[in-house]
Amino acid sequence: MFFSRTAKKKDLILDILAKNPKGLFGSEIVAYSDKKLSMGNVYVYLGNLVDQGKVSYEREVDGHAIPRTRFKITNAGHRARAIHLIKHQLLSV
Repeated sequence: MFFSRTAKKKDLILDILAKNPKGLFGSEIVAYSDKKLSMGNVYVYLGNLVDQGKVSYEREVDGHAIPRTRFKITNAGHRARAIHLIKHQLLSV
């Protein structure tokens, strides 16, 4: 089965967020990705995932002049991730 590069990157983001239930900032997601994501593209993918309802976000003003955005995986994101993992397991059998 063919998975697009974009789908793989979105799956990576969902995996990273699933392992960090308190949520992460975009720069933290990039750091956890082992150079598979960059600051130039992570926000595009996050925006798509927010539009799809798989990721939510909160703006935080925590001593910074500019509010930072913390991203969290949603229940829909957990379901999409589970479906992907099941499909991957079925294909590898």
